[in-house]
Amino acid sequence: MRVSNTALLASLLSASLSGVSLAQCASSWHAMPGVTGGTTSLSAMTWWDPDGEDPLPTLLIAAGEFTAAGGVPCNNIAAWNGSSWAPLGLGFNGSIDSLAVLPNGQLVASGVFTQADGQPCNNIAAWNGSAWRSLGDGLNNATYALTVTQSGDLIAGGFFTASGATPLNRVARWDGTSWHAMGTGTTGGVYALVTLPSGDVVAGGIFQTASGHIVRNVARWDGTVWNAMGGGANSSVLSLGIDSHGDVIAGGQFTFMGSSGASRVARWSGGAWSPIGLGLNAQPLVFANMPNGDLIAGGHFWYSGVTGMSKIARWDGSTWNPMGQGMEQYVMSLALTPKGDLLAGGGFVTADGLPVESLAVWNACTFCPADFDADGTVDFFDYDAYVNCFEGLTCPPGKTADFDADGTVDFFDYDAFVVAFESPC
Repeated sequence: MRVSNTALLASLLSASLSGVSLAQCASSWHAMPGVTGGTTSLSAMTWWDPDGEDPLPTLLIAAGEFTAAGGVPCNNIAAWNGSSWAPLGLGFNGSIDSLAVLPNGQLVASGVFTQADGQPCNNIAAWNGSAWRSLGDGLNNATYALTVTQSGDLIAGGFFTASGATPLNRVARWDGTSWHAMGTGTTGGVYALVTLPSGDVVAGGIFQTASGHIVRNVARWDGTVWNAMGGGANSSVLSLGIDSHGDVIAGGQFTFMGSSGASRVARWSGGAWSPIGLGLNAQPLVFANMPNGDLIAGGHFWYSGVTGMSKIARWDGSTWNPMGQGMEQYVMSLALTPKGDLLAGGGFVTADGLPVESLAVWNACTFCPADFDADGTVDFFDYDAYVNCFEGLTCPPGKTADFDADGTVDFFDYDAFVVAFESPC
């Protein structure tokens, strides 16, 4: 049912706005039920739909080293349905470092473990919705990185050298049935992988050669052979990402990439490496892109130049910026929520100085509930937009006058909007 009375609503608006100053949306970190126990580190997050197009909600999967999530016992992996955590089977007897979702909907976890669901499983396993299973004979050493190719194959990287009797030098391809070598692999450990828009795969780590070529800690697989990328890095590459422009972003302990000085973070574009601003004073471990195109880096750092930014920072295209007070310890994983907020996981117990459990959510300004016209500021234009929507005229894209989400548009929705307007984001 819709209640419509323009004159009455106008008088209510006038009364409500009396003495109300314009609200400004303030982005900040907030706690949510996190992980505890063990060494308590949240190393990887991804979204996973357990039933494709069917009605079950998409779940946030969190993994690392912990024995409980939201107080619920679990072994190093758990699923969040929007209100509570639940274990995924019996979990793992060791740490998980990376997650990936295959085109067939299976969730893959890799790390340093020998059992999944209480059964033998070497460092990599797939969840089919009810149980964990080994991918072939697994991999014989730590498996730190995963990526999925455009053809649907899974690429794994780490310190392994074989799967059963099949030689694999630190990087390998799973085609759904068996493991395959990728050239002659790398001569040292692989810590990061990313698939390019072109379909090529980039690997980063601690290695000087790949497929017999000198590559210096970063290399590109073209489907046949590993290739150097502009002379590589003068120290380890520990993280890789793709920015909103499709360029490769690399993070690590390096201070030079190719012929350019670059402090721990660099961009590959147009066949060359370049620094990203003043860089960071210690290694970033993970990257993510915000809806507006800003690049987020999380890791061990606490400065860019002389500007403090504790463990997490935002690149706006010209400058690295802090995100609130950040965290007191490292950030290892990032994920965006469906509405565009940012989740950060790691080994921290405070965010913005508030107690958290290795997990925090950044409520971005543009997603304040009262920012009804989605312009990043809560002001009287939002009132106008809400009134128009309430009166059955024009609603902004994705907005509804049913502000309290009870299925009915009435003056309770107006009251809820006023409360949101007068409250901080």
